[in-house]
Amino acid sequence: MKAGSNFSDLKLEAFQMLATLQDAEILDIIHAILLNAAIPDDWYEQLSEEDKAAIRQSRDELEAGDVVAHEDMSKEMKAWAKR
Repeated sequence: MKAGSNFSDLKLEAFQMLATLQDAEILDIIHAILLNAAIPDDWYEQLSEEDKAAIRQSRDELEAGDVVAHEDMSKEMKAWAKR
């Protein structure tokens, strides 16, 4: 933050800069930053118990080595689609 600026002034200045921005790539980057900032730190706690259980099960399967490589699954799906 600039010396002497307060939070409201900074927000207003940022808004004005965004309103006149012509570079889509920079706007995409800023948008991604703002989306990331909007994700609460406690996102896991906001999941349903069903979702938490699915995550735990997936983690347990991974640790047990019960996995299929992406390439292998892709081959299986292509073979299945040809039937």
